[in-house]
Amino acid sequence: MTEFDDLVWQALHALAEKDERNNLEHGLPEISRFVVNDQSIDFYDRAEAHYLTASVIFIGTYAESAHSWMWAWCNESFPAAAREESLVLKELTRATGQMLFSEETLEDISPLRPWKFTALAVKHLGALGSYSYGDEPRVYVAIKRFSPVLH
Repeated sequence: MTEFDDLVWQALHALAEKDERNNLEHGLPEISRFVVNDQSIDFYDRAEAHYLTASVIFIGTYAESAHSWMWAWCNESFPAAAREESLVLKELTRATGQMLFSEETLEDISPLRPWKFTALAVKHLGALGSYSYGDEPRVYVAIKRFSPVLH
């Protein structure tokens, strides 16, 4: 196992723990719907009450049919402010020695690799965890903070 492989494994393990804690504490599996904003996601419970907002950094998108990944910092489908904020992920090139964090798109990507990229991004950002949504493409975000909505 290379040093990079070890880093990925550690990041995946840490992400699984963070996401499990977030699911328990914030009931994310119980949501009925969500609304994506420029740099946040609003979550609604089964009674359709807005109960939680997550401030996020967009990481990237995965198109399973094409087996391709695109980093959020170069993806024109995200607002300019979101692309700008995600530029920090390019720092992973220097931190890991892997050029793939500076390439706009990656081809021949297996379905597990987006989770590896997400885990490394969450670790690098010191984020609370991750969330993904959509089918084609699937969008991956790092959660910076949760803000409960008071009614």
